[in-house]
Amino acid sequence: PHVNIVDAAHKVIECGVDTILGNHPHVSQPAQLIPRTGKQDALVIYAFGDFVSYHPDSRNSKLAYSVKFNIGKVKGSTGLFNLQALPLYIVNQKLKPEDPEDDRFNCRIVKFFDVLERPTEFGLTELEISQLPHLRDKVWNDILSPLSSIAQRFDA
Repeated sequence: PHVNIVDAAHKVIECGVDTILGNHPHVSQPAQLIPRTGKQDALVIYAFGDFVSYHPDSRNSKLAYSVKFNIGKVKGSTGLFNLQALPLYIVNQKLKPEDPEDDRFNCRIVKFFDVLERPTEFGLTELEISQLPHLRDKVWNDILSPLSSIAQRFDA
């Protein structure tokens, strides 16, 4: 996220907000914990990525993620627990790839790890298949999967 967005998130948290679930960029962005004295760290997710947009030629916009968590009280304080992140892949499968005049697509959201294991089952092009290692190694492992270490801090 841009430094201005990070600064704005910190200011909003300082005003008393506990969690920010943001979005707008057409690519996924990481999450962050903002420490707070006497309270659970505030969770900020800057961007989940695309879910309904159509950008077939943008490799990084094909990886999105969703999160789920529980909200509950412990010792009188409300907090988040059991945070989990699920990486998702945005499929834009051309219905008739042999027909350049047919511009219809089967667009859907599927689990990213299913696509990694069986890419030919989802109608991906050769280019999309060749980009999967980049999405796994650079985008998910290096940028987004630190969510898993954040998630450990929210285990009940």
